[in-house]
Amino acid sequence: MEYKTFNFFLIALSLSLLVLTINANTHTPIRFNKHANVHRPTPCQARGNPGWNDLGYIPLGYYDFLVGTPQECCNSSITKQSCFEWYFNPINGDCTIVISNPCSGATYSMSCVGLEGGSVRCSDSSNW
Repeated sequence: MEYKTFNFFLIALSLSLLVLTINANTHTPIRFNKHANVHRPTPCQARGNPGWNDLGYIPLGYYDFLVGTPQECCNSSITKQSCFEWYFNPINGDCTIVISNPCSGATYSMSCVGLEGGSVRCSDSSNW
């Protein structure tokens, strides 16, 4: 009889520990890894980062203004909600912000024509 009582005790103890483990896991808050996005590139830092994918569509409607760097031009395109694409001419510092949705049709590599830029609100925008 003592053997059966001991087995019953072990089974009861195991089940109790199982219930406590399951209960503890359901009440443990989810902790997000603060280092999970460490290697995510910052938009507009350099060519190849989000917003600066060197890919453009033929612009439909746009306006130009002068800036000092392609980073400034890219950041301007991100802050302007009506902008879909940007390109920067390093020869004269001209920044062109494309405001009509050009997100369809033929694309071209901006670096092939001496420009820097990218699409910021099209579905093929890099990592957006």
